[in-house]
Amino acid sequence: MDFVGPLSVAVLGSRRLRDLVWVILAATGVILLTPMSGASLDPLGVTFGLLSAGSWAGFILLSAPVGRAFSGGSGLSLAMAIATLIMLPIGIHAGGSALLKPSILLLALGIAILGVVLPYSLEFKALSRLPPRVYGVLISIEPAIAALVGLLFLGEQLESRNLVAIAMVTTAAMGVTLLGSPRNL
Repeated sequence: MDFVGPLSVAVLGSRRLRDLVWVILAATGVILLTPMSGASLDPLGVTFGLLSAGSWAGFILLSAPVGRAFSGGSGLSLAMAIATLIMLPIGIHAGGSALLKPSILLLALGIAILGVVLPYSLEFKALSRLPPRVYGVLISIEPAIAALVGLLFLGEQLESRNLVAIAMVTTAAMGVTLLGSPRNL
């Protein structure tokens, strides 16, 4: 559900009908990749999903101004430090003294670097070079990549619906990069 954020940025930033075609194609592919079980939706889960989507959209839209206001990655570093301070009390409450174990600290450091610092640094760099609408479509390829990783490394089976979805998202990503005007990329 958090892909609603990037795709909303892509829709709102679209200037031509062709842009909307790529957004709709990517959005349809992401929806097809979403498990469609008979379970009902949890309102709290939907709320958190929409908050995540809004946060991601905010990250996309604020990255360019932050990049202009701060040199290098210092803006991103400052944002990560603030986020850490905000989340620290929650983590301490949940983890307690176990957080002081060297093995846990080392694991946390590895997760922080590989799961937060590296991806956000790469995304921040991409956002400094791409228009938000292009980034919004390109990032929608993540669920397709996750499905392929599940197939290749976890032995999961992909239904024909999943294969069509992956083709749609990949086509949208290729279309927005190859057929977008060079001055907008």
